[in-house]
Amino acid sequence: MEFYSTGAGIWSNVFAVPADVVDKHIKLAGASQLKVLLWLLRNSCRRENITANDIAVALNMDPIDVKDCMEFWINVGLFQKSNDSKVYSEAINESPQQIPQAYISQEQTSVEYTDTSFTSTATATISEIKTNMDSYNPPSRTIARVEKPDPIAVAQRISVDDGYAILLQEAETILARPLTHNDSSTLLMLHDSDGLPYEVITMILYFAKSENKIKMKYIEALGRDWGDAGVDTIEKAEEKINEIMQTREAWYIASNAFGLKNVGNPTKKQLDFADLWVNKWGYGEEMLRTAYETCVNSRGEFNINYINGIIKKWHIEGIITEKDLADSKRNREANKPNTSSTSKPAPKNAEKPANTSYDINAFKDFDIFE
Repeated sequence: MEFYSTGAGIWSNVFAVPADVVDKHIKLAGASQLKVLLWLLRNSCRRENITANDIAVALNMDPIDVKDCMEFWINVGLFQKSNDSKVYSEAINESPQQIPQAYISQEQTSVEYTDTSFTSTATATISEIKTNMDSYNPPSRTIARVEKPDPIAVAQRISVDDGYAILLQEAETILARPLTHNDSSTLLMLHDSDGLPYEVITMILYFAKSENKIKMKYIEALGRDWGDAGVDTIEKAEEKINEIMQTREAWYIASNAFGLKNVGNPTKKQLDFADLWVNKWGYGEEMLRTAYETCVNSRGEFNINYINGIIKKWHIEGIITEKDLADSKRNREANKPNTSSTSKPAPKNAEKPANTSYDINAFKDFDIFE
Protein backbone atom coordinates (compact mmCIF):
# COMPACT_ATOMS: atom_id res chain seq x y z
CA MET A 1 0.00 0.00 0.00
CA GLU A 2 1.30 3.46 -0.87
CA PHE A 3 1.46 6.23 1.71
CA TYR A 4 1.88 9.94 1.18
CA SER A 5 3.87 12.30 3.39
CA THR A 6 4.82 15.94 3.11
CA GLY A 7 8.32 17.28 2.78
CA ALA A 8 9.23 18.75 6.16
CA GLY A 9 11.11 21.70 4.71
CA ILE A 10 8.25 23.15 2.72
CA TRP A 11 6.14 23.92 5.80
CA SER A 12 8.37 26.84 6.74
CA ASN A 13 6.54 28.99 4.19
CA VAL A 14 2.76 28.49 3.86
CA PHE A 15 -0.35 30.50 3.02
CA ALA A 16 -4.00 30.10 3.98
CA VAL A 17 -6.82 28.74 1.80
CA PRO A 18 -10.47 29.38 2.78
CA ALA A 19 -12.13 26.20 3.99
CA ASP A 20 -15.12 26.72 1.66
CA VAL A 21 -12.83 26.21 -1.33
CA VAL A 22 -12.45 22.55 -0.34
CA ASP A 23 -15.77 22.01 1.43
CA LYS A 24 -18.07 23.53 -1.21
CA HIS A 25 -16.33 24.30 -4.48
CA ILE A 26 -13.54 21.83 -5.18
CA LYS A 27 -15.93 19.37 -6.89
CA LEU A 28 -16.92 21.97 -9.46
CA ALA A 29 -13.63 23.80 -9.89
CA GLY A 30 -11.43 22.78 -12.78
CA ALA A 31 -7.66 22.50 -12.81
CA SER A 32 -7.16 25.95 -14.34
CA GLN A 33 -9.53 27.56 -11.86
CA LEU A 34 -7.64 26.03 -8.94
CA LYS A 35 -4.30 27.14 -10.39
CA VAL A 36 -5.52 30.73 -10.66
CA LEU A 37 -6.91 30.67 -7.11
CA LEU A 38 -3.72 29.26 -5.60
CA TRP A 39 -1.59 31.83 -7.38
CA LEU A 40 -3.79 34.66 -6.10
CA LEU A 41 -3.71 33.37 -2.52
CA ARG A 42 0.06 32.85 -2.69
CA ASN A 43 0.58 36.42 -3.89
CA SER A 44 -1.76 37.97 -1.34
CA CYS A 45 1.16 40.04 0.00
CA ARG A 46 1.29 42.10 -3.20
CA ARG A 47 -0.16 45.57 -2.69
CA GLU A 48 -0.32 46.62 -6.31
CA ASN A 49 -3.28 45.81 -8.53
CA ILE A 50 -3.41 42.23 -9.79
CA THR A 51 -4.67 41.97 -13.37
CA ALA A 52 -5.58 39.08 -15.59
CA ASN A 53 -2.39 39.74 -17.58
CA ASP A 54 -0.27 39.33 -14.43
CA ILE A 55 -1.82 35.96 -13.71
CA ALA A 56 -1.61 34.91 -17.36
CA VAL A 57 2.12 35.63 -17.53
CA ALA A 58 2.81 33.81 -14.25
CA LEU A 59 0.82 30.70 -15.20
CA ASN A 60 1.49 30.70 -18.95
CA MET A 61 -2.22 31.07 -19.72
CA ASP A 62 -4.32 33.17 -22.03
CA PRO A 63 -5.72 36.27 -20.26
CA ILE A 64 -9.18 35.39 -21.56
CA ASP A 65 -8.93 31.98 -19.88
CA VAL A 66 -7.81 33.67 -16.67
CA LYS A 67 -10.89 35.89 -16.74
CA ASP A 68 -13.10 32.84 -17.26
CA CYS A 69 -11.50 31.19 -14.25
CA MET A 70 -12.00 34.30 -12.15
CA GLU A 71 -15.67 34.42 -13.18
CA PHE A 72 -16.13 31.08 -11.41
CA TRP A 73 -14.65 32.34 -8.14
CA ILE A 74 -16.59 35.57 -8.43
CA ASN A 75 -19.85 33.65 -8.96
CA VAL A 76 -19.30 31.55 -5.84
CA GLY A 77 -18.59 34.70 -3.83
CA LEU A 78 -14.87 34.33 -3.15
CA PHE A 79 -13.91 37.51 -5.02
CA GLN A 80 -15.58 40.63 -6.32
CA LYS A 81 -15.04 42.12 -9.77
CA SER A 82 -14.62 45.89 -9.94
CA ASN A 83 -12.64 48.58 -11.71
CA ASP A 84 -11.65 49.98 -8.32
CA SER A 85 -7.97 49.52 -7.50
CA LYS A 86 -6.91 46.94 -4.94
CA VAL A 87 -10.19 45.04 -5.13
CA TYR A 88 -8.49 41.72 -5.79
CA SER A 89 -5.51 42.45 -3.59
CA GLU A 90 -7.63 43.62 -0.66
CA ALA A 91 -9.86 40.58 -1.00
CA ILE A 92 -7.04 38.08 -0.94
CA ASN A 93 -5.19 39.92 1.87
CA GLU A 94 -8.07 39.44 4.29
CA SER A 95 -7.43 36.78 6.87
CA PRO A 96 -9.16 33.40 6.38
CA GLN A 97 -11.51 34.31 9.21
CA GLN A 98 -12.57 37.54 7.49
CA ILE A 99 -13.01 36.21 3.94
CA PRO A 100 -16.27 34.31 4.50
CA GLN A 101 -18.02 37.35 5.95
CA ALA A 102 -16.81 39.81 3.33
CA TYR A 103 -16.69 37.74 0.16
CA ILE A 104 -18.09 34.22 0.54
CA SER A 105 -21.41 34.65 2.32
CA GLN A 106 -24.19 33.88 -0.14
CA GLU A 107 -26.75 35.54 2.15
CA GLN A 108 -25.22 38.97 1.59
CA THR A 109 -27.62 40.53 -0.92
CA SER A 110 -26.98 44.24 -0.48
CA VAL A 111 -24.15 46.65 0.27
CA GLU A 112 -24.53 49.65 2.55
CA TYR A 113 -22.93 52.82 1.21
CA THR A 114 -21.94 55.69 3.49
CA ASP A 115 -20.87 58.10 0.74
CA THR A 116 -23.71 60.68 0.69
CA SER A 117 -22.72 62.09 -2.70
CA PHE A 118 -22.98 58.64 -4.26
CA THR A 119 -26.33 58.05 -2.57
CA SER A 120 -27.73 61.34 -3.90
CA THR A 121 -26.60 60.55 -7.43
CA ALA A 122 -28.10 57.05 -7.27
CA THR A 123 -31.40 58.38 -5.94
CA ALA A 124 -31.64 60.93 -8.75
CA THR A 125 -30.89 58.28 -11.36
CA ILE A 126 -33.54 55.93 -9.97
CA SER A 127 -36.12 58.71 -9.98
CA GLU A 128 -35.35 59.46 -13.63
CA ILE A 129 -35.73 55.79 -14.55
CA LYS A 130 -39.09 55.57 -12.77
CA THR A 131 -40.29 58.67 -14.61
CA ASN A 132 -39.53 57.12 -17.99
CA MET A 133 -40.85 53.62 -17.21
CA ASP A 134 -44.41 54.36 -18.37
CA SER A 135 -43.24 55.30 -21.86
CA TYR A 136 -40.90 52.31 -22.23
CA ASN A 137 -41.88 49.57 -24.68
CA PRO A 138 -39.74 46.44 -24.40
CA PRO A 139 -38.43 45.15 -27.75
CA SER A 140 -39.92 41.96 -29.15
CA ARG A 141 -37.70 38.92 -29.09
CA THR A 142 -37.89 35.25 -29.87
CA ILE A 143 -38.23 32.69 -27.11
CA ALA A 144 -34.75 31.53 -26.16
CA ARG A 145 -33.70 28.25 -24.61
CA VAL A 146 -33.41 28.26 -20.83
CA GLU A 147 -29.97 29.31 -19.68
CA LYS A 148 -27.81 26.75 -17.97
CA PRO A 149 -27.61 26.95 -14.16
CA ASP A 150 -24.73 28.97 -12.76
CA PRO A 151 -22.10 27.46 -10.42
CA ILE A 152 -23.93 28.60 -7.29
CA ALA A 153 -27.19 26.96 -8.42
CA VAL A 154 -25.31 23.77 -9.26
CA ALA A 155 -23.56 23.71 -5.87
CA GLN A 156 -26.82 24.32 -4.02
CA ARG A 157 -28.53 21.55 -5.98
CA ILE A 158 -25.78 19.08 -5.12
CA SER A 159 -26.30 19.76 -1.42
CA VAL A 160 -30.06 19.08 -1.50
CA ASP A 161 -30.52 16.58 -4.36
CA ASP A 162 -28.88 13.20 -3.78
CA GLY A 163 -30.01 11.95 -7.20
CA TYR A 164 -28.18 14.77 -8.96
CA ALA A 165 -25.05 14.28 -6.85
CA ILE A 166 -25.04 10.55 -7.71
CA LEU A 167 -25.51 11.39 -11.42
CA LEU A 168 -22.42 13.60 -11.39
CA GLN A 169 -20.37 10.85 -9.77
CA GLU A 170 -21.54 8.30 -12.34
CA ALA A 171 -20.90 10.76 -15.17
CA GLU A 172 -17.27 11.17 -14.10
CA THR A 173 -16.89 7.39 -14.03
CA ILE A 174 -18.55 6.88 -17.42
CA LEU A 175 -16.71 9.72 -19.17
CA ALA A 176 -13.45 8.90 -17.37
CA ARG A 177 -12.65 12.53 -16.64
CA PRO A 178 -13.50 15.24 -14.10
CA LEU A 179 -16.62 17.20 -14.97
CA THR A 180 -16.37 20.88 -15.81
CA HIS A 181 -18.95 23.41 -14.69
CA ASN A 182 -20.46 23.30 -18.19
CA ASP A 183 -20.79 19.51 -17.91
CA SER A 184 -22.54 19.69 -14.55
CA SER A 185 -24.88 22.49 -15.57
CA THR A 186 -25.75 20.75 -18.86
CA LEU A 187 -26.76 17.55 -17.07
CA LEU A 188 -28.89 19.55 -14.62
CA MET A 189 -30.54 21.43 -17.49
CA LEU A 190 -31.41 18.16 -19.27
CA HIS A 191 -33.24 17.09 -16.11
CA ASP A 192 -34.98 20.37 -15.23
CA SER A 193 -35.67 21.84 -18.69
CA ASP A 194 -35.95 18.76 -20.93
CA GLY A 195 -37.74 16.55 -18.41
CA LEU A 196 -35.27 13.65 -18.48
CA PRO A 197 -35.04 11.57 -15.29
CA TYR A 198 -31.56 11.03 -13.90
CA GLU A 199 -31.73 7.34 -14.91
CA VAL A 200 -32.44 8.26 -18.53
CA ILE A 201 -29.56 10.78 -18.54
CA THR A 202 -27.30 8.00 -17.26
CA MET A 203 -28.39 5.80 -20.19
CA ILE A 204 -27.58 8.65 -22.58
CA LEU A 205 -24.09 8.85 -21.09
CA TYR A 206 -23.56 5.10 -21.52
CA PHE A 207 -24.85 5.24 -25.09
CA ALA A 208 -22.57 8.18 -25.93
CA LYS A 209 -19.67 6.22 -24.44
CA SER A 210 -20.49 3.20 -26.63
CA GLU A 211 -20.54 5.49 -29.66
CA ASN A 212 -17.18 6.97 -28.64
CA LYS A 213 -18.81 10.40 -28.59
CA ILE A 214 -18.26 11.66 -25.06
CA LYS A 215 -18.24 15.38 -25.79
CA MET A 216 -20.91 17.19 -23.83
CA LYS A 217 -22.15 18.93 -26.98
CA TYR A 218 -23.20 15.57 -28.44
CA ILE A 219 -24.71 14.42 -25.13
CA GLU A 220 -26.72 17.64 -24.87
CA ALA A 221 -28.03 17.32 -28.45
CA LEU A 222 -29.01 13.69 -27.82
CA GLY A 223 -30.72 14.68 -24.57
CA ARG A 224 -32.72 17.42 -26.27
CA ASP A 225 -33.86 14.99 -28.95
CA TRP A 226 -34.94 12.45 -26.35
CA GLY A 227 -36.69 15.13 -24.33
CA ASP A 228 -38.63 16.31 -27.40
CA ALA A 229 -39.59 12.68 -28.11
CA GLY A 230 -40.94 12.24 -24.57
CA VAL A 231 -38.39 9.63 -23.51
CA ASP A 232 -39.04 9.83 -19.77
CA THR A 233 -38.67 6.21 -18.64
CA ILE A 234 -36.00 3.53 -18.83
CA GLU A 235 -38.26 1.42 -21.06
CA LYS A 236 -38.69 4.28 -23.54
CA ALA A 237 -34.94 4.90 -23.47
CA GLU A 238 -34.29 1.25 -24.34
CA GLU A 239 -36.77 1.50 -27.22
CA LYS A 240 -35.06 4.67 -28.45
CA ILE A 241 -31.64 3.04 -28.41
CA ASN A 242 -32.99 -0.02 -30.26
CA GLU A 243 -34.59 2.28 -32.82
CA ILE A 244 -31.29 4.10 -33.39
CA MET A 245 -29.41 0.82 -33.80
CA GLN A 246 -32.01 -0.62 -36.20
CA THR A 247 -31.86 2.52 -38.34
CA ARG A 248 -28.08 2.30 -38.52
CA GLU A 249 -28.26 -1.38 -39.43
CA ALA A 250 -30.70 -0.47 -42.22
CA TRP A 251 -28.26 2.09 -43.56
CA TYR A 252 -25.48 -0.48 -43.43
CA ILE A 253 -27.58 -2.77 -45.65
CA ALA A 254 -28.41 0.08 -48.06
CA SER A 255 -24.84 1.36 -48.26
CA ASN A 256 -23.59 -2.15 -49.08
CA ALA A 257 -26.19 -2.41 -51.83
CA PHE A 258 -25.13 0.94 -53.27
CA GLY A 259 -21.40 0.27 -52.90
CA LEU A 260 -20.86 3.39 -50.81
CA LYS A 261 -17.64 3.75 -48.83
CA ASN A 262 -18.55 6.51 -46.36
CA VAL A 263 -20.95 4.26 -44.46
CA GLY A 264 -20.02 5.56 -41.01
CA ASN A 265 -21.25 9.11 -41.49
CA PRO A 266 -24.72 8.97 -43.04
CA THR A 267 -26.87 12.06 -43.26
CA LYS A 268 -30.26 12.24 -41.60
CA LYS A 269 -31.90 11.92 -45.00
CA GLN A 270 -29.97 8.76 -45.79
CA LEU A 271 -30.87 7.26 -42.41
CA ASP A 272 -34.55 8.12 -42.86
CA PHE A 273 -34.67 6.56 -46.34
CA ALA A 274 -32.85 3.41 -45.19
CA ASP A 275 -35.18 3.02 -42.21
CA LEU A 276 -38.19 3.41 -44.53
CA TRP A 277 -36.96 0.91 -47.14
CA VAL A 278 -35.61 -1.80 -44.83
CA ASN A 279 -37.44 -1.56 -41.50
CA LYS A 280 -40.85 -0.29 -42.63
CA TRP A 281 -41.24 -1.65 -46.18
CA GLY A 282 -39.12 -4.78 -45.78
CA TYR A 283 -36.74 -4.52 -48.75
CA GLY A 284 -33.50 -6.47 -48.68
CA GLU A 285 -30.06 -5.75 -50.07
CA GLU A 286 -30.78 -7.52 -53.39
CA MET A 287 -33.77 -5.32 -54.25
CA LEU A 288 -31.95 -2.18 -53.13
CA ARG A 289 -29.11 -3.11 -55.47
CA THR A 290 -31.61 -3.52 -58.32
CA ALA A 291 -33.08 -0.09 -57.58
CA TYR A 292 -29.56 1.37 -57.56
CA GLU A 293 -28.67 -0.21 -60.90
CA THR A 294 -31.95 0.95 -62.44
CA CYS A 295 -31.18 4.50 -61.29
CA VAL A 296 -27.63 4.48 -62.66
CA ASN A 297 -28.67 2.92 -65.97
CA SER A 298 -31.43 5.46 -66.43
CA ARG A 299 -29.74 8.63 -65.20
CA GLY A 300 -26.07 7.81 -65.39
CA GLU A 301 -25.52 8.77 -61.75
CA PHE A 302 -26.41 7.90 -58.17
CA ASN A 303 -29.44 9.83 -56.92
CA ILE A 304 -31.01 8.76 -53.65
CA ASN A 305 -34.27 10.61 -54.37
CA TYR A 306 -34.64 8.76 -57.67
CA ILE A 307 -33.91 5.44 -55.97
CA ASN A 308 -36.54 6.25 -53.36
CA GLY A 309 -39.02 6.88 -56.19
CA ILE A 310 -38.33 3.46 -57.70
CA ILE A 311 -38.72 1.67 -54.38
CA LYS A 312 -41.84 3.66 -53.52
CA LYS A 313 -43.43 2.58 -56.83
CA TRP A 314 -42.58 -1.04 -56.05
CA HIS A 315 -44.12 -0.67 -52.59
CA ILE A 316 -47.35 0.71 -54.05
CA GLU A 317 -47.54 -2.17 -56.54
CA GLY A 318 -46.78 -4.79 -53.89
CA ILE A 319 -43.40 -5.75 -55.37
CA ILE A 320 -41.09 -6.91 -52.56
CA THR A 321 -38.75 -9.54 -54.07
CA GLU A 322 -36.94 -10.16 -57.33
CA LYS A 323 -39.58 -12.81 -58.14
CA ASP A 324 -42.33 -10.22 -57.67
CA LEU A 325 -40.47 -7.87 -59.98
CA ALA A 326 -40.03 -10.58 -62.65
CA ASP A 327 -43.71 -11.56 -62.41
CA SER A 328 -44.75 -7.94 -62.79
CA LYS A 329 -42.58 -7.56 -65.89
CA ARG A 330 -43.98 -10.77 -67.37
CA ASN A 331 -47.56 -9.61 -66.79
CA ARG A 332 -46.88 -6.31 -68.51
CA GLU A 333 -45.42 -8.11 -71.51
CA ALA A 334 -48.45 -10.43 -71.67
CA ASN A 335 -50.92 -7.56 -71.50
CA LYS A 336 -49.34 -5.64 -74.37
CA PRO A 337 -51.68 -5.22 -77.38
CA ASN A 338 -51.10 -7.54 -80.38
CA THR A 339 -48.94 -5.74 -82.96
CA SER A 340 -48.28 -8.67 -85.38
CA SER A 341 -47.73 -8.19 -89.12
CA THR A 342 -51.22 -9.52 -89.89
CA SER A 343 -52.79 -6.38 -88.59
CA LYS A 344 -54.32 -4.13 -91.19
CA PRO A 345 -52.12 -1.20 -92.14
CA ALA A 346 -53.38 2.19 -91.15
CA PRO A 347 -54.92 4.34 -93.90
CA LYS A 348 -52.53 6.76 -95.51
CA ASN A 349 -54.66 9.74 -94.58
CA ALA A 350 -55.06 8.59 -90.97
CA GLU A 351 -53.69 10.89 -88.30
CA LYS A 352 -50.43 9.85 -86.73
CA PRO A 353 -50.88 8.58 -83.20
CA ALA A 354 -49.67 10.81 -80.43
CA ASN A 355 -46.20 10.15 -79.12
CA THR A 356 -46.66 7.93 -76.07
CA SER A 357 -42.98 7.44 -75.23
CA TYR A 358 -41.54 8.86 -72.00
CA ASP A 359 -38.29 10.48 -71.13
CA ILE A 360 -36.95 8.40 -68.25
CA ASN A 361 -35.28 11.47 -66.74
CA ALA A 362 -38.68 13.14 -66.45
CA PHE A 363 -39.72 10.57 -63.85
CA LYS A 364 -37.80 12.48 -61.21
CA ASP A 365 -40.44 15.21 -61.44
CA PHE A 366 -43.31 12.86 -60.63
CA ASP A 367 -44.90 13.08 -57.17
CA ILE A 368 -43.87 9.53 -56.51
CA PHE A 369 -40.21 10.59 -56.43
CA GLU A 370 -40.65 13.36 -53.89
